[in-house]
Amino acid sequence: MRRPVFFRPDEAHQPRFNELFGQIINAGQGEGRYSELLAINLLEQLLLRRMEAINESLHPPMDSRVRDACQYISDHLADSQFDIASVAQHVCLSPSRLSHLFRQQLGISVLSWREDQRISQAKLLLSTTRMPIATVGRNVGFDDQLYFSRVFKKCTGASPSEFRAGCE
Repeated sequence: MRRPVFFRPDEAHQPRFNELFGQIINAGQGEGRYSELLAINLLEQLLLRRMEAINESLHPPMDSRVRDACQYISDHLADSQFDIASVAQHVCLSPSRLSHLFRQQLGISVLSWREDQRISQAKLLLSTTRMPIATVGRNVGFDDQLYFSRVFKKCTGASPSEFRAGCE
């Protein structure tokens, strides 16, 4: 049997939660035509703020170095000489520390994240342009069209040409 999960908001959120509770009680005791709807709306606000606070505690903000690394990788998707060392140098970390932070914050490796970004960009190009498949592959960093097609199919379940046909 699952045990209930209890959440105690931190000091920063507590005053707003207390204020909303007071407003809910006042609205619920009101005699006005819309007092019940107002109480329900305030309860929804309270629940949404609770969810937001829980999400903040479970998913702390991303480390700026990881965010910068993601931006650097996105800006250099087509770079055929890509390596983790150049990304790490750009964000002033060792390659092993970057790899550790990346996996800790995003749940995947640097190379997996890069591949996901390349495939996402390829999907965008395939669905919005008539660019030849080999050119799409080169634009996202695959020099070999056969290798691009193989990776694309592994990630999407369809070849680039099948994917494009499905978009039309």
